[in-house]
Amino acid sequence: MNNVLTVIGIIVSIVGVIVSILGIIIPVILAKSKEKRENKINKKKEQQLIFEQRPEFSIEEYKNYLDRPGYGIKQKCDIGVFLSFVVNETKEGCKNLNLREDDFVKENWCCIFYKIKNIGKTDIKYIDIVSNQKRVIGVFNSENIEHVDKTFINYCESLDRIVKVNEEITLKICFNKDRILHSLISANLCLGIIDENDHYWMQPLFVPDKKLYNSYRVNKKDYLERVNYIDIL
Repeated sequence: MNNVLTVIGIIVSIVGVIVSILGIIIPVILAKSKEKRENKINKKKEQQLIFEQRPEFSIEEYKNYLDRPGYGIKQKCDIGVFLSFVVNETKEGCKNLNLREDDFVKENWCCIFYKIKNIGKTDIKYIDIVSNQKRVIGVFNSENIEHVDKTFINYCESLDRIVKVNEEITLKICFNKDRILHSLISANLCLGIIDENDHYWMQPLFVPDKKLYNSYRVNKKDYLERVNYIDIL
C-alpha cells in the first residue's frame, strides 16, 4: 500500500512540475504568436501605406511629330532619348549593333514629347527610361548620339534629380523616321523610379502612344537587373 502511495505521490509531483512548466511556456508561446500576428498585420499596413503614397507619373501634355521629320529635335527636355532597333542576332547566337549611318543624322529623326507630372505622394530622386524589349530596342541619349560606343548596347538613360510631388518634367523620345517603334501588346518602355525612401518602382510607357500604366513596386535586385543591362559586343 505504501508503495502505491509513493508512486501516486511521484506521479502527482511530476504532473505538478509539468503543469508548472506549461504554465510558463504556454503564455510565452501565445505571446510570441500574438506578436508574430501583430507584426504581420503591421507589415501589411506598412506595405499598403507605401503603395498608397507611391510616386506615379501622369501624362499632362502629349505632342506627336512623327509625321514631321526634323521638327523639334533641338528642343531641350529633362530627358531626351533615341530609340532604335539595335540588335541583330546571327544563327550562331552572336549580336551586332544595327545602328545605321542615317541614325546619326538628326534631320532624319522624328519625335514625340511628353510632359509628365508626379501625381503621387512621394518625391522622386532618380528616374530611368528603360527598354522592355532588350532583344530589340536600345535606348540612347539623344544629345550624345554622335558619341555612341558601338561596342556596347545601352538599354536605359537616366535623370539624376529630385522630382517633387506635383512637379512636372519633360521627356523627348526620338526615332529614325523610317524605323518607328510601336508598342503592340505590352509596353516597350518603362519609367524606372527610385523614391526618396529608396523604394523601387516601374511604370510602363507605351511609346509612341499617349498611354502610361500605373506604377508598381519591384525589389532592388529586379530593378537593377533591368536598369543596368548592358551588352558588350
